[in-house]
Amino acid sequence: MQIPVHPLIPQPDPGGAGAAESPAAGAAEPGSGGGPAGGDPAGGAPAGGAPAGDGPGPAAGATPVAGAADGDDKQRLRAALRELERAKQRVERDAARVAAQTRDDLLARLLPLLDDLDRTIAAAPPGDLRDGVALVRDKFERVLADYGLERVPTVGHRFDPAVHEAVGVAPVAPDRDGEVVSEWQRGYRAGDRVLRAAKVVVGRAA
Repeated sequence: MQIPVHPLIPQPDPGGAGAAESPAAGAAEPGSGGGPAGGDPAGGAPAGGAPAGDGPGPAAGATPVAGAADGDDKQRLRAALRELERAKQRVERDAARVAAQTRDDLLARLLPLLDDLDRTIAAAPPGDLRDGVALVRDKFERVLADYGLERVPTVGHRFDPAVHEAVGVAPVAPDRDGEVVSEWQRGYRAGDRVLRAAKVVVGRAA
């Protein structure tokens, strides 16, 4: 049945619906050159589909390895320097010990010369010869003193078995008991080392 058309109501154009829908359909169609999905560089993503900056570059991968290697090298260097310093200290201690031992041995070997000069002075008659030998003997002992030689104190000091060797006793007053009263042979030391103990007579209270 045909619907009557009112003369005052406008009727749609049969060809207008297709024309109105045509732009929307064209905008929604994928692959067109004008849309964001068409591979335009201005659209954001590169044409290959991979996002920019994805994955580490060569420099980012190499830097941590180089830093760790540098740290290991510095630690090895510091350890080597510490060991070198310890070795230096050991060498210095050994050298000082050897030097002191050599000095003490030399001083000990020269003590018999002092004894010979002492005996010469004791046996010589008073005069210029005796005085000359005494001067030489005193000068010789001063030179040895420059290298650390010291006399062991004896007469008037308490007997000390560390530096004295008792060769006899003599009666003394009670207040001098254990005191060195005379010296038979001089004793010498160098620093803490006793080169020769002094031979002495010790007082004993009667």
